[in-house]
Amino acid sequence: MDDALRKRIAALHALGTGRGATEAEAEAALAKAADLMRDHGLTAEDIEFEEQQAALKTRGNAPRDQIWGAVGRCTNCATVILNDWSPAIMFLGRAPGPEIATYLVAVLNRAMDREIEAFKATAEYRRRRTVATKRQAVADFTAGLVARLRVRLFDLFHLSMDDHALAKARAVLKQRIPETTAMKTSARSVRFGNAASAGFRAGDRVNLAHGVNGGSGKQRQIGGAM
Repeated sequence: MDDALRKRIAALHALGTGRGATEAEAEAALAKAADLMRDHGLTAEDIEFEEQQAALKTRGNAPRDQIWGAVGRCTNCATVILNDWSPAIMFLGRAPGPEIATYLVAVLNRAMDREIEAFKATAEYRRRRTVATKRQAVADFTAGLVARLRVRLFDLFHLSMDDHALAKARAVLKQRIPETTAMKTSARSVRFGNAASAGFRAGDRVNLAHGVNGGSGKQRQIGGAM
């Protein structure tokens, strides 16, 4: 569905159910919204739930990808990895959940890239002698980093997490994309505990609030959950 059309109908609904309009204005707005929905074959769920996508650096099976499900859970969004052309993740939910989720993906990817580069300058990484052990050290560092970031995300969003809203979003996603299947994630064993511990500590340095409020200084509310 055209996002501009969805937003127009949503705005008409808001005008029709808000307190600022006269009775005549409200009736006209709701009638116009109903006409547009009928003309385009749309349901209330089509208007209520929006979709947004964010680019991914991997195809859903790397250590950093363990955090995206937590992002969706914290923003009451259903998530699906899209690998048709370039890797991406789609979030579906009530506004502003998908917008916050996609912004968090960008913030977290930048933060993880930065912390991984800093880790590569440490003695723990430099003392690895082969490409394989260096790669494993980075994977273990990233696993520790993700573990800490997941905890911090749940702490930050616990008041706005809504099981009913999440279940509804997942049901709508299943209706829109019925061929989606759950992604199986294999258990990863940590070889270098010091690297994982360093990653866990690095998770405390990441500024998650910026991903929530876009730098505005005020945490955004996720619709209907608080």
